[in-house]
Amino acid sequence: MLLCLAAALAADPIAAPAPAAPAAPDAPPVSRASLPSPISVPGAPYPEEALAAGQEASVLLEVAVTSTGEVSGAAVVESAGPEFDAGALAALRAARFTPGTDAAGEPVATVILYRYRYTLARVAKVSVQGRVLLADDSAVAGVALKIVGATGETRFATTSETGEFRFADLADGAWTLVLESPPLATVTTPLTVTAGTVTLAELRTRIEAPERGGVPGEVVVVEGRAISSEVSERTLSADEIAFLPGTNGDVVKAVQNLPGVARPPLGTGNLIIRGTAPEDSAAFLDGSRIPVVFHFGGLTTVINGGLLDEVSFVPGNASARYGRFLGGMVELGTRDEAPEGQHGTVQIDLYQATLFAESAIAPDAGLTLSLRRSYADAVLVPIFAAIPDFDIQAPRFFDIQARGQARVGATRVETMLTLSDDTFALIGEEDGAVQIGLSTNFWRGRLSALTELNGGWTNELRFSTGYDAQEFRFDVTGTARETNTAFSVREELALPVADGRRVGWRIGLDVDSGPQAFLYDVPAFGAKEEGEAFRFAPAAYVESTVQVGPVRLIPGLRVDGLLLDSDYANVAVDPRFSGRWAATETTAVRVGVGRYSQFPTIRQLLPDGDGNPDLHPASALQTSVGIDQELLGLLRIEATGFYNDLSDLVVGREDRISFFTGPPLGGPQDIDPYANDGTGRVYGGELLVRLDAPTTLALASLTVSKSTRVKRPGGDEVLFPYDQPVVLSVLGSQKLPRDWRIGARVRFGSGNPYTPVTNRVYDMGSRSFIPLYADSASDRLPDFFSLDVRVDKRWVRSWGEFSLYLDVQNATNAQNVEVQSWSYDYRTADPVTGLPIFPTFGLEAKW
Repeated sequence: MLLCLAAALAADPIAAPAPAAPAAPDAPPVSRASLPSPISVPGAPYPEEALAAGQEASVLLEVAVTSTGEVSGAAVVESAGPEFDAGALAALRAARFTPGTDAAGEPVATVILYRYRYTLARVAKVSVQGRVLLADDSAVAGVALKIVGATGETRFATTSETGEFRFADLADGAWTLVLESPPLATVTTPLTVTAGTVTLAELRTRIEAPERGGVPGEVVVVEGRAISSEVSERTLSADEIAFLPGTNGDVVKAVQNLPGVARPPLGTGNLIIRGTAPEDSAAFLDGSRIPVVFHFGGLTTVINGGLLDEVSFVPGNASARYGRFLGGMVELGTRDEAPEGQHGTVQIDLYQATLFAESAIAPDAGLTLSLRRSYADAVLVPIFAAIPDFDIQAPRFFDIQARGQARVGATRVETMLTLSDDTFALIGEEDGAVQIGLSTNFWRGRLSALTELNGGWTNELRFSTGYDAQEFRFDVTGTARETNTAFSVREELALPVADGRRVGWRIGLDVDSGPQAFLYDVPAFGAKEEGEAFRFAPAAYVESTVQVGPVRLIPGLRVDGLLLDSDYANVAVDPRFSGRWAATETTAVRVGVGRYSQFPTIRQLLPDGDGNPDLHPASALQTSVGIDQELLGLLRIEATGFYNDLSDLVVGREDRISFFTGPPLGGPQDIDPYANDGTGRVYGGELLVRLDAPTTLALASLTVSKSTRVKRPGGDEVLFPYDQPVVLSVLGSQKLPRDWRIGARVRFGSGNPYTPVTNRVYDMGSRSFIPLYADSASDRLPDFFSLDVRVDKRWVRSWGEFSLYLDVQNATNAQNVEVQSWSYDYRTADPVTGLPIFPTFGLEAKW
């Protein structure tokens, strides 16, 4: 690449050098190397306060220009302040140049210095302005537009985070506004520009294929899916997520700031969605279920964020495309398009190191590799050394993702391998044997093809296989283990709603199969249980989308089956419906109702242990209604009310060992055989208030709810163990000059319920104390409070960018009680507190 440095005035051509003296007849040819020259540089909006104060400024930028004259990157070298810098960057990224040339006169990629000047004499007068929206009124950010005049003059612009765009200083007359940015549908609109007036334009487009993401290249966290049946949509851009305090830049941990998610105990990272247990919700990777989302302790997601195009969070009323759960769901959606060029990221912090690299290997084909390894064990061993008589060797985790993508005609082909492994061990110092050990690991491999068919239809065919296992070791001789081998296939036809087509369809088959096995052999927790079964779990679903003016109606039906080689067979039929009414451009109403089913586990079904082959699926009837309101283009308010009725819950055998997803609950236990006798209710409201200003992001999330259960007919209604009546999260992130950023998050939550001990008796036979409990879940732990703060600094260079950050969780060192424990004789309470002040320092380099 030819590297050139030059200074230029905004929208002014670069001065040509003086002519060279004539060459001698035998002299070598004169060099025809040249620098890029600007063809079109959009006018940036003049900061209002600076304009009112009569302040002028200039921003020096480093601009990478491709061999075709497009701008592939821009970075500030000399800053004039955040607002001036942002406008100059946006203008240069949408600019067009004549390409630079080498000595032979061939176009080459170049890097130049370009000075963008803000002068009062050149204040741009807006000629055309507007927004780009999807059919459901959600804004489309980061999309390139062009406007072409009658003489062929062409200007370019890019939409803001709110979907807005502007063109300034256009000549009077006819112009044509064009949006052409796959996978969005192309839109062409004729306009007339008149001096002294502003022409308003609203462009409505659609996603032409069932993409996993909204705007190409943007990673978002989404509640709902624009092409599916969920009843609301919320987004956080990748840049916003990277700086959210308390998340360490993790795209999935950002979900925990949204309404509907309760605070997980001991920071485990488990998702407790709308008053249901973590095992009652589901996690998917591109439509295929995965057993875990987070590594040990909830430190980070098992999939590198660089692979992701969006993270979909649906707290309730999910599409018929998804099933076999009672609560909510999270889907990690990877990028559909193959990488362009070569890019990479190296990230190192106090407990892990990550390498991410991607490269194009041919047009529309590329490879991606991600490697991550923790060294938290080395950091925490000195802390754990204070525990007498034991050596704690943990936690340790790693994950790997390898992916290949290519486009063959109208088909996108993809293959991907994912591995994740977590290990924890507590070893006795004297004999070196494992006293307590826990490991979780899984791998998934898949091959998929997405084909564009005639008439706007698409066909997705996906094969996947994998294996997951979790093991618990206790006191040398005790072992508990669960394993699952998965073979699955998905076939789906989709037709989205489009211009002139008011009815869309989604029709699919989803088959999961393979052997499962369990072993529970821990003498301290009862008799040995062991079993194995081969499962065949087919599903079929159909969903229609009907657009009638501002109203979108989405009825759907899902049928799930489960067959085991132990002669067990059952089926669940789940009808669902959702709708959305765009009452005005800034107000929308959402509704949803549907049935969701979850089959019992093989342990609960197989008679080899203590299973009951007469069990049938548990179910949840989910209902919700909400309203979305936008104010002044900066403030978005979403309010949702929900009621979920749970029935046929599997209860019993609480005295047996199990892989719990949170702290042990304590209190009286239901030791009767498994039965579909449980019922429950979950109801409440959610509120999200979000402020998006040019340099500020603020988010307030409030969930008020109640979750109760009745274990057996005629039993008392008691609080669900993870019931949290109030969960509040308020966070903000502020951009500062010179690429500094600071943020803070405050979290408040009600403590979990627990069953207190009122007295105890001494058992002479076992020589131990036996507790006497009060009414179940009749007391509650103290409220939770935490303050997290984060500071970032970024440096932009010609090769990429480099950043440092400090993220401090629980900055006030609050002693939050997570589990109510007791002394050996149950005389006094001995509560277990959560994470103390936890600073994380890290660095990241991107190229």
